[in-house]
Amino acid sequence: MNEEKTGSAIITSKTETSGRLHSSLPKGDIRWGFLKLDAGSGRFLIDQVMVDKHIEELKRQLDACKSTFDWIQAWNIYGARFFTNNFGKPANCFGKAHVDMMLETCSRIQAKVFESSGGSVTAALKQIISERFGVKDIPEGYLYFPASMGGLDLKSPFVPLYMIRDKITENPESHMDKFFEDEDAAYRRAKSAHESGDRLGSRFAPPGLSLPSLLPTSSTSDKDEPFMSFEEFSRNREQTSSILGITYWELLEEPYDTWITLTSDVSSILNTGKNSSPYEEWIIQLYGPEMLARFGSLNVVEPGLLPTGMVGMFRESRFKWQG
Repeated sequence: MNEEKTGSAIITSKTETSGRLHSSLPKGDIRWGFLKLDAGSGRFLIDQVMVDKHIEELKRQLDACKSTFDWIQAWNIYGARFFTNNFGKPANCFGKAHVDMMLETCSRIQAKVFESSGGSVTAALKQIISERFGVKDIPEGYLYFPASMGGLDLKSPFVPLYMIRDKITENPESHMDKFFEDEDAAYRRAKSAHESGDRLGSRFAPPGLSLPSLLPTSSTSDKDEPFMSFEEFSRNREQTSSILGITYWELLEEPYDTWITLTSDVSSILNTGKNSSPYEEWIIQLYGPEMLARFGSLNVVEPGLLPTGMVGMFRESRFKWQG
């Protein structure tokens, strides 16, 4: 067993005191990517110390870039994708607090990486373009618009998170609270069915739970026998409770991207036949009015005149990470 990648923790409710780990369990933290399990809260938190180490590495990679395309490529891969991938997939089991923690960390990353150039990737890239090409007053849409529309295709780590933030469970514990309520109600229904002599208990069966599998099929004399305790009723819930199974899968659900409603001025110009992703439409709507005011169109370059294939090959062939 790789001791560097194993650990253990005891998580208790707020009303219980934490015990000691058994000596046979591995020592160390429970980790995945940049996440570390906090036994006190029972949540996976982003390890900011580890993030700081990669912030320094990201600075080094960006400083070594010789072209603007290389710089954008380094940011897109490292600054936008690598960090968020290692913060864990947002899911109902993590709750909205996890998404907010990711947003706060992404903001802190930009503030530290670009502290000498405006505190954001946008300000830093504008400064690079201004110094190298003498261009001032660059619209932000030009930086973020997809290459197919003449933009530089700079990626934002914030937009994908805001796209799913309102679709995620506010409090994951609410799912389990509801399960325990439903389980208690199921027990009371089953007990009532037993005491009334309704051996099938069909009219007492709650959604997702089959009472015939819980009530013994025997003679009517069993009516005088006391019904099982709640402890016995719930003892094997992991194997028998379909309600718990539904709750489990609900907690594992990942929120889907939210499509934004385009305003009339943007939607009337945007080619609806184009296969835009939800992310691209968010970007186009966010910066579209600015681009329309500047260029009179959402396309910086006339469609068909931009050699997007060559630009893509140029980016990939030139870019190399620093060892």
